Amino acid sequence: MKFYDILLTIGNYIKIYPAKKRNKITEGFLPTDADLANAKKYSRVMIFGADGAGDYFCKCNTPNFNRIFAHGSRTFTGLSQFPTISAQNWGSVLHGVTYQKHKLTNEVAATMNFVNKDLPSIFRICGERHPDKTFASIVNWYPINKGIVENDVPGLYKVSGGELYKGPSDTKATDKAVCDEIISFIRDKDPMILFTHLDTPDHGGHTYGYGTPGYIEHVEYSDELLGKVYDAYCEKGWKDDTLFILVTDHGHVCRTRKDGSAFGGHGGWTDSEKYVTLAVAGGLGDIVDGQMGPAGTLDVASIALYALGEKQPEVYESRVPKNVFNTLK
Repeated sequence: MKFYDILLTIGNYIKIYPAKKRNKITEGFLPTDADLANAKKYSRVMIFGADGAGDYFCKCNTPNFNRIFAHGSRTFTGLSQFPTISAQNWGSVLHGVTYQKHKLTNEVAATMNFVNKDLPSIFRICGERHPDKTFASIVNWYPINKGIVENDVPGLYKVSGGELYKGPSDTKATDKAVCDEIISFIRDKDPMILFTHLDTPDHGGHTYGYGTPGYIEHVEYSDELLGKVYDAYCEKGWKDDTLFILVTDHGHVCRTRKDGSAFGGHGGWTDSEKYVTLAVAGGLGDIVDGQMGPAGTLDVASIALYALGEKQPEVYESRVPKNVFNTLK
């Protein structure tokens, strides 16, 4: 985080409206055993994480997002965790709880392995229940695999961008290497859960600021890679029995340097930082076409587990948002 982001985060913490109220449990369904028995079960879940893209998949040219989720359940006003920072949110996406419970920060995730077995990720839950299955976390940002996803999950393949791209610093090239690795991986493997994280939108946000042409171009590049991954799944014949999820972790602000150029950042609770995209699509006839109910980044965990027919642990605070599955009413 830049110095301004740190000051903004501290300032938000001491306001009357504290983080624990912002990161409330959302309003969806906690599936019962009967709900799970009646669910249409998918063979696999593919989670596409676009770091820093906020609500911008509905504000720029994203033809792949549009075709994949054209008849899916969508929201562009889902809520980030507060503070609106990466580890706080990817921790919630994968562990199904608020930041106050998982306590992951960028610094913690970058330096410490995640070892809390009382707060399992969706990988651990499904890996221990299905030790014969394959799982994958193929990401740009290494702290996800270092300190958010556990090391000892049965059948889990983990690789980060720095291991895949060895050239000079280039976020787009690293994201492309991540997507190329996914396409290569699924040629021979059939992952029950595959999670990927691209960092290009966040790089665009920091460099150019929210809503600027440079930011838009970076979000649109992530859409291009989204299409390549989706097409690879389709080529395997997996389109109908894969649940596709796209989630962003936070947005950005737009500030101005002394020379008049724009730049960005995040960590606060402005609309451009807190609103995220969450979209769900699948081919089993159970996805509601239209506006998703109130949702947050932590709810991805519940959506994924329900789609696979798996009961979520009691420790989870996530819920399946309303108007995602027509089998939950």
